[in-house]
Amino acid sequence: MTDPAPSERPQPRKRPQQTRSRITVDAVLEAAAQVLEAEGYDALTTTRVAERAGVSVGTLYQYFPDKAAVVAGLVEARLGREVRAVQAAFAEAEALPLGEAADRVVGTFVGLFEPGPKQSAAVLHGALRVRWRPLIDDLLDGAVEAVAGRLSDRGHSRDDALTAHVAVHAVVGITVRALVDRPADVASGAVRREAQAVVRRYLAGEA
Repeated sequence: MTDPAPSERPQPRKRPQQTRSRITVDAVLEAAAQVLEAEGYDALTTTRVAERAGVSVGTLYQYFPDKAAVVAGLVEARLGREVRAVQAAFAEAEALPLGEAADRVVGTFVGLFEPGPKQSAAVLHGALRVRWRPLIDDLLDGAVEAVAGRLSDRGHSRDDALTAHVAVHAVVGITVRALVDRPADVASGAVRREAQAVVRRYLAGEA
């Protein structure tokens, strides 16, 4: 089955404009994350989400037409948070030596999932169910391009694009698998430290 265009993926009915509306939508999205974690995508319904959020189903439907749109809204919010955090880490690491810069960016990315690894795994599963994989792939491609650019700026001696591809996908793969298999190690920071060590060793001698 062909992946849908962005306009064909689940969309919110409307975007919140006022503070009160944003608070309501945030409550709905947080409730959706909790239901996903506790019961999974198949068990999630708009009624369960509304009850957990403390709003009426009618209020939920003002913003989201169905459960797929709720989950898509949650995925969009989480991805936005992650992208902003990693972009800030890139900016902060601009002047650092290569190994320290890698530590900063990798630590920021993996650290985003430490407060709730099981919930993050559930949201990731939900993202794939609402067919947002193409967007995730686009974000990864953007990260690879950004890392390759930084390596080139620093006079990296290997194939910049290949090195960036391996580094980015290694960190993402380690993190995603650990969210499922070793959530306690994610929560403790152990996975973050190991991922930093992997990238540090990979880039050793390239400063």
